Amino acid sequence: MTKAPIHEDGLKILSQEALRLRTRFLNRVATLNISRLLILIALSGYIILHWNKAGGIESEHRLWVSLHGGPSSMRLALHASVFLLMTLLTHFFAGHEKQGRRVVFFGLCIDLFLLSHLATHSGGLQSPFAVAIVLYSVFFALLFHSAVAVVPPLLALPFIMKAASFANRHAAGIEELSDMLWFAIICGSAISVIVYLTAHEEKQSRDLLQIENALRHAATVNERNRLSRDIHDGLGGSLSGLIIQIEYLQALLRKHEDEKVQGELRELKGSAEECIDEVRRALTMMRDEFDLIPQFEKLCTTYRTRNKLPVTLEIVGEPSADFSDEQQLTMFRIIQECLTNISKHAKAERVRVSVAFEGDKAQVIVEDNGVGFDFDSTPEHHYGLINMQERAQAINGSVHIRSAPGAGCTTTLNINAGLPEGKEHAGLSGGFY
Repeated sequence: MTKAPIHEDGLKILSQEALRLRTRFLNRVATLNISRLLILIALSGYIILHWNKAGGIESEHRLWVSLHGGPSSMRLALHASVFLLMTLLTHFFAGHEKQGRRVVFFGLCIDLFLLSHLATHSGGLQSPFAVAIVLYSVFFALLFHSAVAVVPPLLALPFIMKAASFANRHAAGIEELSDMLWFAIICGSAISVIVYLTAHEEKQSRDLLQIENALRHAATVNERNRLSRDIHDGLGGSLSGLIIQIEYLQALLRKHEDEKVQGELRELKGSAEECIDEVRRALTMMRDEFDLIPQFEKLCTTYRTRNKLPVTLEIVGEPSADFSDEQQLTMFRIIQECLTNISKHAKAERVRVSVAFEGDKAQVIVEDNGVGFDFDSTPEHHYGLINMQERAQAINGSVHIRSAPGAGCTTTLNINAGLPEGKEHAGLSGGFY
């Protein structure tokens, strides 16, 4: 068959890699949410401590006052509420296909702002909240593998230093600059380690996936070859023997001139030869040797020989690599179905098969000058047309049949390359022989 631009194994590796990366991302988001919950627990303990020191409900107005230079209980409670909101938002939207990563990035930035604000009002870079900046640098590096993703945590350090200096009304000194440099070195080291380990892990995972798929492909090829040998030696040999026996019977009965028996034997021999062709076609497909246009030519040549009926085959263009193996095989099957029905029912004197490929579109037309049929008188339980319709819809195509008594029949198949994407196909009008 004409191969797609990306091998099936390559597509399989890409889908497996995408699934692995998505699962890893969601697992890391879950770890982020656990860390948020731990920070919430710490904030809750801080709130309780400040509440008790502020005198409880009787001194509620004092909750707005910072104790020991730290944030007030009300401020802590507000920050804890936002942390909880970000946790819930990330939990419910992280798995969204398009917006999930943006929601997580936005939530991390909000967390950084809250932690920076808390650190500003509780000692600047010497605050215990400033240590969490290192933790969030790790999360940024784990979840987003780009230089832009690590900018927010690094910008948070000078923000905390400047904001704390402004709040305390004094310029940043050597000590503050040393603290910021220390935190920057720790954050940069953590990010570098995470990026290196992540890249190494991804390379190992891709290598393992390629090895796994190569082994699976080798096992599949070996199994196909084994089956093809078994079919060739078993079923193929039996059918060949059957054809030889039929020819022997025809030779014995030829002198009796029993035309009815001869006709039955010819039909039986034709069926056996068709079975042989199907076996050979299956073997070529199993060995990836199925080529669409030569198969069209062989089908029409065989049909012309066996049915003594002129068949004209016209082919324009070639199937592009965008047509999948399944689409090409279905095109062949629908032409085969049409020719079979013509030989059984049409009583035609000539048949024309036209196949045209243009870019990512293909059109197949099979027409005959036979007796035709009336759509309204089509047998109720005749499934030939239904099968053709289902085959066409499954490969992103549609079938239209036009016929009338005495006017022959024209079957048109239109196919778009690629798999169907929820596209509704028009129903078929009419019936079948």
